[in-house]
Amino acid sequence: MATESPTQARKIRARQLSRYGMPVLLVFVALVVFFTQSGGVGFWKGSHGWNSAHGLAIMTHATPDNLFVGYALADRTATGHTGYIYFDRYPFFFSASVQALMSLTDNLSTKVWLVRQLMNAIFVVTLLLAYRLLRRLVKNPYLALAITLITASGYNLLYYRDMVHYDQPALMGMFLLLYAITVYKQEHKWRWRWLYIAALIAVSLGRGYASFFVLGPWFLIESLAILRQNGTTIGRRIRRILVHDATRVLIIALLWVVALLSYNIVVEALRRDVPIQQTSVVESALRRLPFGHEGGRNTTTASEDSPPTWGEFAGLEAERLTRWFTPLNMGWDDGAVAQWAYAVGLLALVIVGLYIWRQPPPERTIALLTAFSGIIWLAFMINLSATHEFTIMYGLGFALIFYTALLSWLRRYRWAGPVLLVGGLALFTGQHVYVYRDTVDEIRRYDVYTEDYNRILHAIDGSGRTVYHTFPNNCAIENSKCFVLGFYLGGNFITSDEAFADYVLTGYEYYTSKPYLLPDDADGLRLLSHSLTPENTVAHIFDNRAAETRHIPESAATLYRFGDWFSLQHWELKDSVEVQACQRVHLESWWQMTSPPPHNYSLQVAMVNGEGAAVSASNAPLTTLPTRVWIPDAYFLDARSIQVPCDAAPGEYPLVMSVYNPDNVDEAGSLPVYWPDGSPNNDYLYLTTLFVR
Repeated sequence: MATESPTQARKIRARQLSRYGMPVLLVFVALVVFFTQSGGVGFWKGSHGWNSAHGLAIMTHATPDNLFVGYALADRTATGHTGYIYFDRYPFFFSASVQALMSLTDNLSTKVWLVRQLMNAIFVVTLLLAYRLLRRLVKNPYLALAITLITASGYNLLYYRDMVHYDQPALMGMFLLLYAITVYKQEHKWRWRWLYIAALIAVSLGRGYASFFVLGPWFLIESLAILRQNGTTIGRRIRRILVHDATRVLIIALLWVVALLSYNIVVEALRRDVPIQQTSVVESALRRLPFGHEGGRNTTTASEDSPPTWGEFAGLEAERLTRWFTPLNMGWDDGAVAQWAYAVGLLALVIVGLYIWRQPPPERTIALLTAFSGIIWLAFMINLSATHEFTIMYGLGFALIFYTALLSWLRRYRWAGPVLLVGGLALFTGQHVYVYRDTVDEIRRYDVYTEDYNRILHAIDGSGRTVYHTFPNNCAIENSKCFVLGFYLGGNFITSDEAFADYVLTGYEYYTSKPYLLPDDADGLRLLSHSLTPENTVAHIFDNRAAETRHIPESAATLYRFGDWFSLQHWELKDSVEVQACQRVHLESWWQMTSPPPHNYSLQVAMVNGEGAAVSASNAPLTTLPTRVWIPDAYFLDARSIQVPCDAAPGEYPLVMSVYNPDNVDEAGSLPVYWPDGSPNNDYLYLTTLFVR
């Protein structure tokens, strides 16, 4: 019986390890991605939060009732007219799929969590496709996975991996298409149906137009190769181009996308009753397409600052590529091009170019498309990419080929693949843990918004209700997340007509129709003081039918002075002093300014025990108008509630009030309280005693 040689045995072991070990490693990679996520269900600072909120607002409305074409926000007037803001500009499949996923639950936090799992899954699949592509390119599974993991270990890339947006599925589609072309080229699969299927899927995913910058260059490469062939007429060469799969798949994909976008345009035009040129798809194209001055900006339709010149843009993108795909935390783009960017970019371009040039024809085409399809897309979309740093994720292919050029020569050494793979796994895991630890506290700080709005959404009776809100430009969250109400309010409408609204939404625990009353104001103001979500902290909703009218109290007079700035004119406990555990007690107070306050002050109303320690307190700005802009002679109403602790023992609990500057309360304490004649009282004001029964 013939025995195996040591070389044959090594090859058999390598094949077995590749067959069984690589799936285990890929599962480990997926587990790293999912188990090191922040778990945040809010919308945090920067483009991550803005785009996630905007995307989810559109996806929320991609329902069958809306023919799967979502929009960000709907505004209804008192006459019943509904205006729609920002319709979906991409093929509807991704938005509709996300909406179907979110429909599995009615909890907003769970909806966000589920969609973030989908985005993490898209990230994992993108890496899997990149690995499969590189495996065919470098012919070494260990080295291919190592290069993939090293490329995907950049801090910025990992931070953005679960952003809810249309670019990640588009990037995944590009790599699906690149992998299909790789198989097609290497295995000579003429008329391969999976190539056509991959192309149709790719251009349908999110901002799928990006995949045309794979299909277009591939068509040009194949066409040039055919035109350069000798021994046949130019007519025969042109006919060969016309029947080539690269041509056929490009035409089919173009027709498919034209049909999909036409569907979006028609649905929006009919729903909004506007001309086609005023639809979101057309307006976005006019704003983003690279026409106009040297930098590419179409100045006749621009809504943003002009992008940089092409030279500046090249440096900017080189810097971003370095920041995003170097496995370090190199910070974020600050708008200025770093001095080193041009040199680093040129060096990377030379390294990638030399590597591609040295490849045999099939691999040369694959490497060329992988490296430059995303780069060409970024240049074509200069009006978008110049001002949106996160779009540099389309440079993933360039970074993959760059690291392949640096490391692929090591495949001649048997030890190199396994050693690099161990290092790549360690780097990939370590960077995920680092990003998690560095960002989780800041990210989770925004969960409270989604939790509050979940209670708000469920406090609204049914859907299709109108909501009046007090947030400028619809920006319901700090950092200008101005479409987030489209997600948070679900199937309800915003309105600018307070009297028409079913509900009033505000960032305070009460609402007044006027910020203050002047002495001669006989109409008074409308007050909503019983929040339907009293446990909330960042936003409250009120039933507009429960509004009460308030006038300046007839007995208004200076009762006490707080510091040099304020006088308490009147206060009233709206509930009995006989209270129960868990009950809310409502207090209204009227104030005037005695001299212009230098700061924006807050008011504390506290329920204290026999030792003087607060067992429950309300701490919030003094009235809904910042005190620095108060005016003389006006009367300002403050209305708030305080909850009796559910574990409060029966007994007597004084109710006290104090005014303080939240910026220095720890050092300065509360404002001193004076009697009307100026004699000192205390640093707090005793109001009454609550009796818990």
